[in-house]
Amino acid sequence: SIKILVFICELQDAALDCRHGIEQLLFEELVLSVGTELDENEYEKCRGNSTRLHKIIKRLNPDYGKLAKFTQAIMSTDVNIPPLKIWDHNKLMKYWGKVSSYIH
Repeated sequence: SIKILVFICELQDAALDCRHGIEQLLFEELVLSVGTELDENEYEKCRGNSTRLHKIIKRLNPDYGKLAKFTQAIMSTDVNIPPLKIWDHNKLMKYWGKVSSYIH
């Protein structure tokens, strides 16, 4: 039926948006944490591939968790600064995989 096809298309669009959002979040965290250490060739390799992106984050910034917790603690001393959200990259990768099953 047409309603089912529309629902499937909308579900696939939502899954694709979610996946792109996770990829963008990981990419922004990578750029913020390593800056210019990420060269254009490495970026091109991981573009559209969150697994590679996650591996590059782990390689270039292995202490991401410690740095994030330290930054969060420093920021918490000022009540005028909004709290820092620390993203769990492993969970994001898990969700990326789950959402991907709706696309294929």
